[in-house]
Amino acid sequence: MDLSEKAEKGSQRFRSIKFCIFFSGLSVFAQLYLFQPMLPTVAEYFKTTAGDSSLLVSSSTIGMAAGLLFFAFKADSYSRKSLMTFSLISSALLTIISAWMPSLSLLIATGFLKGL
Repeated sequence: MDLSEKAEKGSQRFRSIKFCIFFSGLSVFAQLYLFQPMLPTVAEYFKTTAGDSSLLVSSSTIGMAAGLLFFAFKADSYSRKSLMTFSLISSALLTIISAWMPSLSLLIATGFLKGL
């Protein structure tokens, strides 16, 4: 299979591309809203308010917005495949690392980086 050729609609390659795009989008949103159902537990664990713990979700969204503003102008200078691969792997690693964050501030900063 020559990967430089265009994927024809209905072909196996086209279906594989759609499948990968769907699951990469699902992964991104799952990581962005990871803490949403756990906010009361996070607030209790870090002994803070529910409003402060909600910054976990907001920080990822703000990081994503900031990253989109910056990378919108640079997107064509990078390979889309390598950019998506880097983004998915780095956000997955940051999500795993966030399990060992000792403070809410570091967890919020990690969320911002993950969104970025």
